[in-house]
Formats: sequence, structure tokens, C-alpha cells
Amino acid sequence: MVDERVLAQRLISYDTSRAEELVAAAGFVKGWLESRDLEVSEHDHNGLPVLIAEAGAGAPDAPCVVLHGHVDVVPGNPEQ
Repeated sequence: MVDERVLAQRLISYDTSRAEELVAAAGFVKGWLESRDLEVSEHDHNGLPVLIAEAGAGAPDAPCVVLHGHVDVVPGNPEQ
């Protein structure tokens, strides 16, 4: 069972405005998806990680659903 609060806390703990933290966040997301039996492939786009996850890959009559999200952010003001 997933505790959404714990998952959200973990995801927002990364400062993804920094490249090394973005890579770490992608690694966490990849592991999280794989632990739920999704097939995950990792790609590079201009030095940044891109993950593609598939559930039920290879089922020819299965519907295709695309969910798109991102974990990178732009730097904010520290006082905000």
C-alpha cells in the first residue's frame, strides 16, 4: 500500500533545480516504479534523465494510456 504523503515528502525533498538532485530524483522514481513491476527504460535528453515506464508491455490488444509528468523545477527565491 502506498502512503501518498510519504511519497510526496520524498519527492519534494529533492532540489531538482540542481542537475545532480534531478538525477537522484529520477533514480528514486525509477526504483519506485520498478518495485511495482513496471518496465522502466532510462534515456538522456540534453544531459537530463527521461524515464519511460510500461505496464503490461507486449499485450497487443491493450489500450494505450500516456501519463506525462516532470520532476524538474526552476530555482525559486530562498525567502519564499
